[in-house]
Parts: sequence; structure tokens; C-alpha cells
Amino acid sequence: MSKNFYIVNIDIKTDNRGSLTAFEKGCNCPFEIKRLFYITDVPNKDIIRANHINKDTSMVLIPVKGSCEVVCNKQNPEKFVLNSPDKGLYIKKGIYRKLYNFTNDALILCLCDNYYDINEYKCD
Repeated sequence: MSKNFYIVNIDIKTDNRGSLTAFEKGCNCPFEIKRLFYITDVPNKDIIRANHINKDTSMVLIPVKGSCEVVCNKQNPEKFVLNSPDKGLYIKKGIYRKLYNFTNDALILCLCDNYYDINEYKCD
């Protein structure tokens, strides 16, 4: 397992009232969350999201609904299928990532350790 990207377990509490999921630094999120965003309504499976390196931001990608595939690291690519809301993918800053093959119902939550800065993206 790489220290630059790995699956994190997310505890979902479920009872007769529904489900509740919480994110906490040190438990299921390896950093303090400074920003979050989500990806949804991807029009077809041929769309590629990210396809870059975040120079200063680490993130956890969580498939709240549906699924997508992620490739990390261009030199020695590793592929992940994100298809369960109790598993997230941690990607350290400076690591290439590409998201693709989204299902029609995909809702991918992204937790970040840094604020948005357009100058931090590196495309190859």
C-alpha cells in the first residue's frame, strides 16, 4: 500500500431512522478539512475529471452514491473503483489523479486539506 494514496474506512451508523456518516480528523480523514466539494451529473462515461496533480492539496474522494474509477500516479498507475460510501480514497498532494467511468447517479464527495487556488493545478 502506498503512503501517497490508499483506501480509508468510513463508519456509517445505521438504524431505523436512516444512516449518519461523520468525518473526523484522525479517525477517517487524515487531515483537517478546509474545503469540500462534490462531483455530480457527469453526462456520460467518456468524461474525464481531474487529470492533473494538485501541488498543495491532499484529498479524500468518497462515492456517496453511484461509482467512478480513479487512476493515481502516471509513472506506476494504480486503479481504484470507488463504489461504496463506506470506503474513501486518500490522495496525497503532488500525486496525479484521473477520475472517469462515472455512473449516471454518481455523487463523489471530495474532502480537501487546503482552500481552492487555481494556481496549484499541474497538468501534464
